[in-house]
Amino acid sequence: MITFLLLSLITLASANFDASECGKAKHCLSVPTDCHLKNNGKNCEYMLSHTVSPDDENSAIIELYGVREDSAYVAAGFSDDDRMGNEPVTACVASPNGSPELSFSFNKGTNNVPIIGVSPNDGEILESKIVDGSIYCKIRQSIAPEDDALPDLKKPYQVLLARGPRQQDGRLQYHGSAIATPKLSTFNLPAPQPLVAPSQDVVDSSELEANATTTQAPTLIPTGSGPFNLTTPQRYTLLRFHALMMLIGWFGLIAVGIAAARYLRHEIVNKKVNGLFAWFQVHRAANVLGVFCILIGSLLAFISKDFEWTGPTASGDFESNTNAGAVHTLVGAISVIIALMQPLGSLLRCAPDSSKRPIFNWGHRILGLFGIILALVAVYIGVAKFKGLWNDTDWPLVVLILFTVLSVVLIAALEAYVILRDRRRNRVNINGMELSGRGKFNQDGYEVSYNPTGTNVSAKDKIVNLIGFSAITAASIAMVVLLGVFLF
Repeated sequence: MITFLLLSLITLASANFDASECGKAKHCLSVPTDCHLKNNGKNCEYMLSHTVSPDDENSAIIELYGVREDSAYVAAGFSDDDRMGNEPVTACVASPNGSPELSFSFNKGTNNVPIIGVSPNDGEILESKIVDGSIYCKIRQSIAPEDDALPDLKKPYQVLLARGPRQQDGRLQYHGSAIATPKLSTFNLPAPQPLVAPSQDVVDSSELEANATTTQAPTLIPTGSGPFNLTTPQRYTLLRFHALMMLIGWFGLIAVGIAAARYLRHEIVNKKVNGLFAWFQVHRAANVLGVFCILIGSLLAFISKDFEWTGPTASGDFESNTNAGAVHTLVGAISVIIALMQPLGSLLRCAPDSSKRPIFNWGHRILGLFGIILALVAVYIGVAKFKGLWNDTDWPLVVLILFTVLSVVLIAALEAYVILRDRRRNRVNINGMELSGRGKFNQDGYEVSYNPTGTNVSAKDKIVNLIGFSAITAASIAMVVLLGVFLF
């Protein structure tokens, strides 16, 4: 029994990715870039190493490591460019019973097709360790495989690292383009080089390590693809600016504009700027600038995707139409359409004294609220699922949750105060957000001819709403700034 436990401990101890050997006995790739150089790779999302087998010059030793989270596999795609599609894949997979399995497959577009009947001569697992937090496999793979569907490891490849769930039929489930975090590097297997020249008798160990690193390090190849010849780093930069512009547009500007219309129209009722009430100027300016930022952000996203639609399609299967990337695209597109409809709809609204004006007002409010909720959902998907875009994988989600909770609490408290105030004054009206008696000014901020009934606002009311507006504005801007910092 003791012998069995000791052997188990020895096996577990050996079945780990040893980043200290990178640049010495093996080539290493990691995500975030070069994270394996610090703390033995403890902060890495992915690590991959490769070297020629010391026992068989016709085989490669490949190590795959990935943070598990909800994933059932960690995989490496051997691609001719920097985008997923039409490449062989080697994966370390956790089977339903938790044991490791070696999987070979081929990506036909976004569909993963298993390669059945691979000979043990072409690949086998040497060591593995699958726990709740990570997946690790050490694999022997043939350099020149018998199966033509497998990668010829004598060729250079751009490695695409990914993780995700596994389907019941054994296929690797589509993981979404932003979850696959590619590192733009060549994958080749040069012949082992001596670390010390034959004529040398004594070599300092630091020189030996430096020599090993410089002679064996993989070469970066900035190969682009698509109509704009964009490399993966360039695409990620565009997506980061897309995210930033969307955050600024929706939450740095439009959220402030909505808060101004709701909480400032009573509080700065007599203040005008260029003939229009100040609250309306803030509301209009924030929304117009917000829509402009949203359009720029949308354009950046389309450029990064080569102007290809990445949302659900009629020809797509359930898996590809419901992955995080497709849902994010669809939700984001609907929110952008709503953002465009709002200012255009305002130009077509009826007169302030029309009997149909309340219908427009309620439609305007409900549509605006629906749009900003969809935008928030899109941000949540981006933060939770597209972790390759962020320089921290945990804090962006914490910031977003704190912002959501704080905003809900602030708005609920302000609305409760308004309801209680109106009940005390017996001035509840059926139009909710409409001014009592249909107000002193219309939706544009211009004065109207009919008289209001009871628009007196106490100093206490002004202070409460001004503090509420300021708090909502501060929370929105702080969220945008913090997430922007985590993007770059």
